[in-house]
Amino acid sequence: MGIKQSLPPSKRSRSSDMSLDIDSYESSERAKRRCSSHQNITDLHLSSATEMDVQTIDSQRPQEQCTGRWSISRPVAGVYSNLDPVFSLDEKYLFIGLETAVRVYTISTSCLLRTLHMKSGHQLVAYRLCPMNPEHLYIFSSCGNTSNVYKWEWASGRLISQSEMKHKLLYIDLCYSEQADIKQTLACTIRKRKDGKFELALRQCLDNNEEPETTIFETSKRMNLIRVAHQGRVIVVCDGQKLLVGRSEKRDTSISKDIQYSWREMNLPTHVTSLDIRECAPSKRPVFDGLNREEGIESVDLILGESTGSIAILYDLVRTVQTSQSGHENKKDRSLRRIHWHRGPVNTLRWSKDGHYVISGGSESVMVLWQLDTGRKQFLPHLSAPICNIAISPIGDLYAVKLADNSILVLSARELRPHALISGLQLSYQGNMVDGGSTVPSQNPISVVHPRNPDQLLVVFPTLSRSPQGDQNISNTSILQTYDLRTNNHISRQALSRTNTTSLPVGPDGNAIVPPGIELMDVTHDGQWLATVDDWHPSIQGCKALRGRTNSFEDSPLEGREVFLKFWKWNSLSNSWELFTRVGGPHFLKQASVSVLGLASNPRSHEFATMGADATLRIWSPTAKRRSRLPSKPIAKESFETWKCRLTVDLSGYLGCAKSTPLVSASLCFSEDGSALAICGQIGSKSCHGLTFLVNTKEGRICHVRDGIFSGTLFSVKFLGKYLVTATDKSVSVWDMVEDFIKTVEIPGFGATESTGASSCLLAVDRKTYTFALASALPACSTSSAKRRSKAKFHFQIYGVRSLALEEHRRLRDRPLSLVSDPHSSGYIMVDAAANVTRFAASDQGSPVAFESPDRYPQADKGLSNVWVTRFQTGDNGHRLEATATDALDKSPTTTTGFKGVFGGFSSSSMPSLDAIFREMVRSVA
Repeated sequence: MGIKQSLPPSKRSRSSDMSLDIDSYESSERAKRRCSSHQNITDLHLSSATEMDVQTIDSQRPQEQCTGRWSISRPVAGVYSNLDPVFSLDEKYLFIGLETAVRVYTISTSCLLRTLHMKSGHQLVAYRLCPMNPEHLYIFSSCGNTSNVYKWEWASGRLISQSEMKHKLLYIDLCYSEQADIKQTLACTIRKRKDGKFELALRQCLDNNEEPETTIFETSKRMNLIRVAHQGRVIVVCDGQKLLVGRSEKRDTSISKDIQYSWREMNLPTHVTSLDIRECAPSKRPVFDGLNREEGIESVDLILGESTGSIAILYDLVRTVQTSQSGHENKKDRSLRRIHWHRGPVNTLRWSKDGHYVISGGSESVMVLWQLDTGRKQFLPHLSAPICNIAISPIGDLYAVKLADNSILVLSARELRPHALISGLQLSYQGNMVDGGSTVPSQNPISVVHPRNPDQLLVVFPTLSRSPQGDQNISNTSILQTYDLRTNNHISRQALSRTNTTSLPVGPDGNAIVPPGIELMDVTHDGQWLATVDDWHPSIQGCKALRGRTNSFEDSPLEGREVFLKFWKWNSLSNSWELFTRVGGPHFLKQASVSVLGLASNPRSHEFATMGADATLRIWSPTAKRRSRLPSKPIAKESFETWKCRLTVDLSGYLGCAKSTPLVSASLCFSEDGSALAICGQIGSKSCHGLTFLVNTKEGRICHVRDGIFSGTLFSVKFLGKYLVTATDKSVSVWDMVEDFIKTVEIPGFGATESTGASSCLLAVDRKTYTFALASALPACSTSSAKRRSKAKFHFQIYGVRSLALEEHRRLRDRPLSLVSDPHSSGYIMVDAAANVTRFAASDQGSPVAFESPDRYPQADKGLSNVWVTRFQTGDNGHRLEATATDALDKSPTTTTGFKGVFGGFSSSSMPSLDAIFREMVRSVA
């Protein structure tokens, strides 16, 4: 279809003194603006950027010039650290570490009790219950070359003491020692000195800063595993290739200069990934000739998890090491035993309390219980992700299994039945202990704020599986998670596409089979309908069978691809999304499915719009099903609904697309009233200019076509009143559709030729404050000098759409993955790679909704009624930010009065009892 360009209307010149509020950082050169004197939205106009005034504004402004009207809340959610969970002594509570805090969960309800925070900028190293008083919890953190020790009374949330150390802590284990009927808590620490060497030190944990300590071992190799037994008299340290066993001759271990340890070193055949020890009764067997014949040598049993998947068991470790180094080793050493089942590295393993079992876990998503007496194995298969950590309760009745999908499963030791499931925001996945790091999914997660429940965040997160070779993780987004941001608890999760949870994802040729992933998702304005797009295409090896003798991929580029557009309806009875309609291949070329590039929901009706690689716009709406016969049983009215394509608009003629050339990128969005639809499309090279369309959604008529509004890789487009905001990898363009004027914000670092990675930019708009926010990720840049290489930089910026004034600018530590606006308050919600959810709110819009931590409310030893009444009588409306833009803490909450104070502080899902509401209402009118 050719382009029908109407004659340009008569235009009149206009003075350059615009009414737009442009600050002093804008360019001094202003082009003349020209606007149409009789512009009509129903007429089709095709124009380029040369016919319109374009103004470029540099966004590189000092941060001091920000308005300061925006405040930031304390992050919620987060990724559980790669540390073992800790049970309370009564097995009623579970302590879980995050990167910057430790959370206390109730096992019976799987709910968060309170959060124990650390200093800003500090990273969690370890946390242990006090061996002398289990009501106290020690938290160790590090920041740079310094470390801190916090002592908390975790039941009440009171900080008892805090001390600072001038070393960087790496690993810690606690024990207690007795000296002259005096018990003291000792911390055996591995720390790094400023000269790069590592040392092992003993430190007495006191409530003041004058804590005595002594160094007992120094080495130049990094030590990463440590265990302490027999009140600190036996210390086992491993660096992966060597095992160090230290033993003190003194019966009472105390912090003094005369304390000495005798160290024995053992070379290991393979790399060790995990270890655990078990204290046994002191051995009374005589030692071999040539050794010290003293009785009562401490007996310690050791298990080692190796990178090859095998497990080594060493009985009576101290005596075995002494025997092997003295030359009295028997040819048939019964103290060493090996067992093997895991295909990959053993991530974690634990002794049972009685010593008859060994529990291990790896990348196979299977927990293995080894019965050492009989050699039998018991399996707990089909877990949701690989196993990272295993913890055993003090009594031994419960197991806590930490999985790689940021969830912790509490099991009974006898029946292996689940007692609790604690799930965080399942976005970032931790690698095994060999890697020692976390990996960011290749595809950004999709998040949407629930329209009816503003405290709930709908997130599509990836599922994780290992490749057949075991060398890499394969992830795909197929699970929808609902997370409560106010209570900081997981609500539910549901699979939206086909998964391979109970089957081996390996094809006949040995290649990994990746299930389809969710590419796009959106929800209607009332939260009743959900639309998803899942895409799957076979591997290159799998496509060879479809091509036959042809080796060129261009002859069959789309064969075997599966694309489904699914419409889900919310079922309030089952609290889940029910699939109503599945459309196979909503967009196609040459009778083959192509990818869907954009999905948007109408803000005023039940309607979705999709834009595919075939340069075709389709608008979908629900209709009634036609049945040939009456049903024998009464069926609900909703069951007769289905979704069909109501309108189709072909844009290939405008974009110059051939029928065999797919569209590269596209983005679309509805206007606030739903009457217009903006589409930005791009074909060919991503660096070329694209077209912007305005389509009438009722008639399907193209009203306006604009060229040159944006250039570069297209990221997103959003409506904001009369403005259309477009974000690319080079700049952000704001098009005033009424005045026909374009302003551009140049982002520093975007489009740099020396960049070694791809940049990304997330865009969101807020209609209440008339601002738009950018969460950008600038890739690492390399210069001519190999030594000078900058790291990736992450920024968050808020601009006023009228003046393009920079209102907020923050440097981010982690990569932003998702950015959405809060439809019920003035602000933005951002999710980063560390699974932290942060809210930015405008301080001049009243008291903004904040993420409240449940530890503000005394929930311990109280029923649910006491919890609601306490919250209701305090007058806390639950809408206070925990931190401001200037990092000021502990601001008093806003107190509401009248009927607003009765109902304003609670959502529909957390209302108090009717009696409490009635009493408060009578009190307010009295």
